[in-house]
Amino acid sequence: MENRNNVTVFILLGLSQNKNTEILCFVLFLFCYIAIWMGNVLIMISITCSPLVDQPMYFFLNCLSLSDLCYTSTVMPKLMTDLLAKRKTISYNNCMTQLFMLHFLGGIEIFILTAMAYDRYVAICKPLHYGIIMSRQKCNMIIAACCTGAFVHSATQFLLTIFLPFCGPREIDHFFCDVYPLLKLACTDTYRIGLLVIVNSGLIALVTFVILMVSYLLILYTIRVFPPESRAKALSTCSSHITVVVLFFVPALFIYIRPTTTFPEDKVLALFYTIIAPMFNPLIYTLRNLEMKNALRKVWCQKPLLTGRNQDNESTEVIFILLGFSDYPELQVPLFLLFLTIYTVTVLGNLGMLMVIKINPKLHTPMYYFLSHLSFVDFCYSTVVTPKLLENLVVEDRTISFTGCIMQFFFACIFVVTETFLLAVMAYDRFVAVCNPLLYTVVMSQKLCSFLVGASYSWGIACSLTLTYFLLELSFRGNNIINNFVCEHAAIVSVSYSDPYISQKVILVSATFNEISSLMIILTSYVFIFITVMKMPSTGGRHKAFSTCASHLTAITIFHGTILFLYCVPNSKNSWLMVKVASVFYTVVIPMLNPLIYSLRNKDVKETDQLSYFVHRNKENQSDEIIFILLGFSEYPELQLPLFLLFLTIYTVTVLGNLGMIMTITISSKLHTPMYFFLSHLSFVDFSFSTVVTPKLLENLVVEDRVISFTGFIMQFFFVCIFVVTETFLLAVMAYDRFVAVCNPLLYTVVMSQKCCSLLKPLILWERNKSETMFILLVFSDYPELQVPLFLIFLAIYSVTVVGNIGMIVIIKVNPKLHTPMYFFLSHLSFVDFCYSFIIAPKTLVNLVVEDKTISFLGCVTQFFFFFFFCTLLVTESFVLVMMACDCLVAICNPLLYTVAMSQRLCALLMVGSYAGVACSLILTCSAIRLSFRGFNTINHFFCEFSSLLSLSCSDTYINQLLLFIFATFNEVSTLLIILMSYVFILVTILKMHSASGRRKAFSTCASHLMAITIFHGTVLFLYCVPSSQNSRHTIKVASIFYTVVIPMLNPLIYSLRNQDVKDTVNKLMDTKVFFY
Repeated sequence: MENRNNVTVFILLGLSQNKNTEILCFVLFLFCYIAIWMGNVLIMISITCSPLVDQPMYFFLNCLSLSDLCYTSTVMPKLMTDLLAKRKTISYNNCMTQLFMLHFLGGIEIFILTAMAYDRYVAICKPLHYGIIMSRQKCNMIIAACCTGAFVHSATQFLLTIFLPFCGPREIDHFFCDVYPLLKLACTDTYRIGLLVIVNSGLIALVTFVILMVSYLLILYTIRVFPPESRAKALSTCSSHITVVVLFFVPALFIYIRPTTTFPEDKVLALFYTIIAPMFNPLIYTLRNLEMKNALRKVWCQKPLLTGRNQDNESTEVIFILLGFSDYPELQVPLFLLFLTIYTVTVLGNLGMLMVIKINPKLHTPMYYFLSHLSFVDFCYSTVVTPKLLENLVVEDRTISFTGCIMQFFFACIFVVTETFLLAVMAYDRFVAVCNPLLYTVVMSQKLCSFLVGASYSWGIACSLTLTYFLLELSFRGNNIINNFVCEHAAIVSVSYSDPYISQKVILVSATFNEISSLMIILTSYVFIFITVMKMPSTGGRHKAFSTCASHLTAITIFHGTILFLYCVPNSKNSWLMVKVASVFYTVVIPMLNPLIYSLRNKDVKETDQLSYFVHRNKENQSDEIIFILLGFSEYPELQLPLFLLFLTIYTVTVLGNLGMIMTITISSKLHTPMYFFLSHLSFVDFSFSTVVTPKLLENLVVEDRVISFTGFIMQFFFVCIFVVTETFLLAVMAYDRFVAVCNPLLYTVVMSQKCCSLLKPLILWERNKSETMFILLVFSDYPELQVPLFLIFLAIYSVTVVGNIGMIVIIKVNPKLHTPMYFFLSHLSFVDFCYSFIIAPKTLVNLVVEDKTISFLGCVTQFFFFFFFCTLLVTESFVLVMMACDCLVAICNPLLYTVAMSQRLCALLMVGSYAGVACSLILTCSAIRLSFRGFNTINHFFCEFSSLLSLSCSDTYINQLLLFIFATFNEVSTLLIILMSYVFILVTILKMHSASGRRKAFSTCASHLMAITIFHGTVLFLYCVPSSQNSRHTIKVASIFYTVVIPMLNPLIYSLRNQDVKDTVNKLMDTKVFFY
């Protein structure tokens, strides 16, 4: 035993030592492995979903395909990995495991081929007794005997090898672990063992081969008296099997029937029975078998992959209708927003947890390894259920196909069972960490952790396959109403027309076993943990131990409490509403809570900040900030100006062309088809993609400083990647659209439905309202004598707004002293002010001097959308002012840490977060599009303000008013709360200052910001944070002028007249010649 321990790792020499040959072999074997999976899975599904499953021959063929898959999978993954790896090693334990599984599955295949030969013998030689002899019970017994015989054979082979001592060379001249290459490496006399191997492997293969040949000789002898047609049919039935037998047995006999010697040719011959035979089996049994070809056509060409069956066992189309929460129509929109928020938190939380664990080396421990898999399972589980739930909350067609329903149940079941045992594994991990801390790294080795996680996934797949199989055995008819939002087992069984007793018992046994076994592991682990913790003399130690387990206990309580409530009772006495509410917990809520529980209660996770990690890494690597220099076409200085003009022209054409295409498609109702729907999105992607790249390219052609910051570089790459990948798949989708239009023109509108092209519906509704509805903006038409003075006043204000805000952006850009966080936020504030003033003011000026004050529904909604897109009132400007308040807080309260805290990357992230408020715009705009209007509608305002639209609608506006109230109140309360807290801390800090000049300077720094906040938020609170405003329209119009016209003008004046740095820059620019390149 000591000698054997000298070798813990073997080196597989593989097929070749030539790198080019290995790459070629990798590509070849990859295609072979894919073909093996596709072919054998195709056969299994075709047989299972057709009447052939009741015939013994195809029952054995089904089992043969399954054994082929498993047999090949013991060799191929390791072989392909070694073809690309530099070190082709395999551990002693893995080598022995591969040897056992290889001979076990190979033995099963040999015995199944023998059973198939016996089946053909009975079918041809004793056709009248075939149904009695080859009954299903007899077939099951034969398969059980095959597995038993294979296990005995493999266990014998394993025991002959496991006790061999290995103390010398480690190189196995093969691509997998087999007996003869291992005997060659053993440092003992292997003659007797070699003889036993020949008896165990070679003679078994020889005897079975002889039995096969005798069977076929008897078959040939029997059919000699058959008519020619019957002889041809019998030979055709057997020819496929004979071909497979020859491919498998001849190479195996050549290798195992001879003495214990190895030849270089053995590796090539081994390819036949490990790769080639499993790959050709599906082809042989389909191309040479008429019944299989008919079954393939029936299953794959004439009906969906999975269909329900009626009571006569004939395939019919089955549809399920998920009622969800349709009993409460008034809650559809609030529930949609709630579940959308939960799903967003779930995705961000779990993916964030995966990223945090990945980037921090401190978290590369067993506990966080299991936690990363738990996060992955939660993400997948939520993604299986929630998107369909969200869709059903906003559409009227709540149907799901039988295939979709079964697939949803299949994947949901996998992830539920996997999560159950992952939580048990994590409990065991905590038991070892608390009760055996000194042996923790030894016990919870990487190999054991991988095995535990792999076992959890494998058991989840096995349970899901079993339960899904019994569901497929049930019968359904036509449309079936499921009183749930997810395809849950009890709900599916309740609409079945066949007896669901077996299916109910199977899930009862499965759920009870899973719950009891996992809970026993968890409870046992925590009993020992509790005893160990209570024995600790240190209070701090006990507190730390309990704190370590608290997160896990919280997750277990929520998860298992819900599961026990739902599944461990044969016939639930709970109402469907209770079942649905409980289902929400483990399908939607728990995947969101897990990352929050493990992050908020875990110091290691909280301390892992990706931003600080990157900053820390950059500081360690180099002291300077990372800068990239884009050389572009700098090697050709004489071409800079011509290239600038060329690219400027191209970019102009790109912008005008793509925006023109979008506008043309939007305006013309004839173009509201799937083809032009995809084309409009392609134009949007092209416009966005070009806008990400071209402006920087144009700038680099006319300036000498061609640098780009690390943040800018990463952000540019991020958006380029988004648009490139999106365009790739959009082009593929357009190709599919053309395929349907040309190949199936009569079914085009059915296949390319509105549900398939989900955003087509809003476009159609938009056009319908646009063509029928016009709005008249009264502006200040009640005062005709003021039209001209108001025009001049607003024109002057708009001119000052444009010049002031653009000037502020230019001043901040050209003065390096103003490249600070405060002025970074100020430049974005100026940009936002300019944008929304540009949207409102021009139309107002036009309406003051013309008699036709109409605006189309399309124009009105577009104006409203872009008003909120830039989020100048409720989102972006609100949060920009919050960022500026936080900036002042850090500058005054922590001046020494200002540059570290308000880093360039943090500022960029904060601004991106502010612009992300476009979600509010999309939700409110979509809710406005759904409103109904008739004919001409008079808006007593100077722009399309949301409450004005609501007052003119012919449909119920309760949801719209509720959404507006919620968004406005939430944004105002949250932003004002942050601003007030910031200025409380600022005030306390200033009052503690001993210097009067210091206090004066601090107050001066904040004065501009306070003035802008007062004007802005005072107007917003006056207008929007009341559900039904009691103000007169005249008062509302005057108040609206402040935040649409006056505030965008005042902001640059406030920040320039009260700011010495800005005034100095203006004076410097006026005294200096400015060159334009």
